[in-house]
Amino acid sequence: MIEFYMSSEYYKKMIRFGESFKKTVEEFVLNSIKVHLCEWDKDNTIFRDGRVFTPRSDTSDIDLRVELPDEVEMKLHEFSRYYDIGIDEAIQGVVENTIHYLNLNWTGHFGEDVLSLSDDEKVDELTRENDCVDDCWNECFG
Repeated sequence: MIEFYMSSEYYKKMIRFGESFKKTVEEFVLNSIKVHLCEWDKDNTIFRDGRVFTPRSDTSDIDLRVELPDEVEMKLHEFSRYYDIGIDEAIQGVVENTIHYLNLNWTGHFGEDVLSLSDDEKVDELTRENDCVDDCWNECFG
């Protein structure tokens, strides 16, 4: 069991996107972690200069607990040591990065045509867009 904190703003976003993907908040967090660990396994420098792992929310007022499989928890500890951050920061950064990615896809950043789609259609489109061999996103969210 991993405990971490999240701002109420990001918690609401996790609920919203979780509903779109038919996931609970706990499943959303776990899948976000799995996606990042999967990508990191492919290239452990992928997040080195990225926007991940710097929690952007200025408050952390929601206390969350997520049950992680032992293998995922061990890998998450390795991941956080690699970036020299705490587990809490790693989880916050992973979740915030996932939310940022989804926000870009939901708001038309990658094409205005997405604005006319329902949330279910956006999920389908994102799944199709990431449909490739060894795709980390679809392994966890597809």
